Amino acid sequence: MRQPTLKGPGGILDLVIATATSTTVSSEGEVDWRRRNMLLNKFARICRGSKDLLAPPGERPPAPFHRRVTVKCMGDAMQARPWWAAVKAHPELTDDALIAVAKQCPELQSLHVAYCAGLTDIGLAGIAAACTSLVSLTVCDCTNVTDNALLSIAQGCKQLSDLHLAYCDGVTDIGITAVAKGCNLNALHVYECSEVTDDGIIAVSEHCPGLTRLDVSRTYNLTNESIIAIAEGCPGLLSLDAVIGDELTDDAIFAVADHCKGLQSLNVFDCCSLTDEAVIAVAEQCPMLMYFNLEDCDGVSSEAVDRIQLLLPECNVRYEADDY
Repeated sequence: MRQPTLKGPGGILDLVIATATSTTVSSEGEVDWRRRNMLLNKFARICRGSKDLLAPPGERPPAPFHRRVTVKCMGDAMQARPWWAAVKAHPELTDDALIAVAKQCPELQSLHVAYCAGLTDIGLAGIAAACTSLVSLTVCDCTNVTDNALLSIAQGCKQLSDLHLAYCDGVTDIGITAVAKGCNLNALHVYECSEVTDDGIIAVSEHCPGLTRLDVSRTYNLTNESIIAIAEGCPGLLSLDAVIGDELTDDAIFAVADHCKGLQSLNVFDCCSLTDEAVIAVAEQCPMLMYFNLEDCDGVSSEAVDRIQLLLPECNVRYEADDY
């Protein structure tokens, strides 16, 4: 039996390029870096020549083989390559190392920083100054990052479309509003950011009409006002996570049902003020809905869930009740 070749028509390289492109890049052009890395790791295990093939000295590898690289220290940063498209910061990363990455990687598109106690606004300002093609930024539990970092990003990274913030107590409406005005956000995740209020999310609804994904879970300063504004200002919304407790009532869900007809995913876990009428309205007016999380919504009955599943037989409805 003939062994497959690395190069040439039908070779392993062509196969992996096709697989990497089709399975890790969405129709909107977004890259799932974790899946991309897993695929390339598998390829490396079966192909001994993969290192030279994918990163020949002094040459740029094919785009589908760009992977997310973890950078820990200045030594790693100084070895960065200009074509690196995605970087994940090790928790020990400092401002100096991140600034070095920025200077070495002007084509950076995705940056993920989490639990980096030594990282401040200065490091992210360095990214904003040098990496103007950045489209995705994740900042998780970096205690020294504040609004000033987002102000820099809003000014320097006009192509930013995907912003993930989690446990960022130094971020307020000022930073959210700046990014909303300066960038054309497609996705925004503001998870347990205690200083963000309705004002910041309303600014997003006013300046980012193309928003398709919003997650404001456990950001408990929000109320109906911001969710209604998002529904009215971002009618193309596909996914909404609005786990904000009893502040979320039927009025907000009716607004989502009325304006977001293409909604595919809705998570209102533990929102006990919701009633049957509102959640059934979503099922009636959002025929594309594929996921509906109603767990611990004490005001929703099992009869309403039955009605939703009758209307949307393909929808994954999550619901828990003693008598269901």
